[in-house]
Amino acid sequence: MRVLVVGAGALGTVIASKLTNAGIDTVCVDSNAAHAAACRNPGALVELPDGSTMTTSLQVIASVDQVREPYDYALITLKAPAVPSVVTALRDSGLVENYVSLGNGLIQEVIAGVVGAGRLLVGTVSWGATFIAAGHVRQTTLAPFAVGEWRYGSNSDRLVRLIDLLSVVAPAHSTDNIVGQVWSKLLLNSSLSGLGTIAGADYATAVGTAGGRQLAVGMWTEGLRVAEAMGLSLDEVAGIRPERIDVDGPGGLSAASKELDALLEALGATKASMLQDLERGVPTEVDVINGAVVSAGADNDVPTPLNQRCAEIIRQCEKGTVRPGLGNLSFFDDLLSATVE
Repeated sequence: MRVLVVGAGALGTVIASKLTNAGIDTVCVDSNAAHAAACRNPGALVELPDGSTMTTSLQVIASVDQVREPYDYALITLKAPAVPSVVTALRDSGLVENYVSLGNGLIQEVIAGVVGAGRLLVGTVSWGATFIAAGHVRQTTLAPFAVGEWRYGSNSDRLVRLIDLLSVVAPAHSTDNIVGQVWSKLLLNSSLSGLGTIAGADYATAVGTAGGRQLAVGMWTEGLRVAEAMGLSLDEVAGIRPERIDVDGPGGLSAASKELDALLEALGATKASMLQDLERGVPTEVDVINGAVVSAGADNDVPTPLNQRCAEIIRQCEKGTVRPGLGNLSFFDDLLSATVE
């Protein structure tokens, strides 16, 4: 089996390192020259959640234009803004049999539109990773992959082989409801990643601030209402049922908070990928995360004021007119009083 990891950021570097250490022929594509050079020699340094480290010399090329050999799977871990052009070039090479979307947010239909839904598998990644420096990343949390066919079948041979492949990296399981899984992960990203980005903090710290818990539960609930309006059946994410984080449900904020705390036990140390983007001065994926909730809400007549405000603040952070910080939570005071009891 030959694997192409397209995008060797924090997530891609962890994946490529573990696959390489398992003896799987793995090549990374990444345009960050300093990071690529360090990953080749002396090798990618990965800090693991148990405190141990591993250093692995990776095969890294600068562009998909340099792809010369066929690959069984291309694992797409790119940031959303780069996906269309890179995946198009990769498709035109004719050297990839199966494409696997592992990115955040609603990016799957974009990839399917390029390569065809019949060649696409989709996975969600609930564990976190942080880019420390060139050639140095940290896996911050432990959680599984959930993977499935985007539009065709549920137990295909290629899906079974993909699960075996990803299980080298982290526990992996299949789902025949990958659309529901993607939306469940979107609720997690839009609430906790959105909150952590504007707060400039990991998930647990952001939720632990005054107003942070109400904001996280409120954004999650907005996304939940949108998914319901779309008629989606949501899938379990990171060990919890997403319907249980619902400020409008039985028990209100108190019951929703207990479910949120269970989620934070596993993922609280995660640093949002959008926050890492801001720190590196590159565009975030807000349009396919909080922005996607807002767009879908508008299409289904569901108000999403908290997600809309969050997206606006992140875009201001991209422009440099606002800096991530805990003080940004005060921008939601008027909305929280109206949406969360």
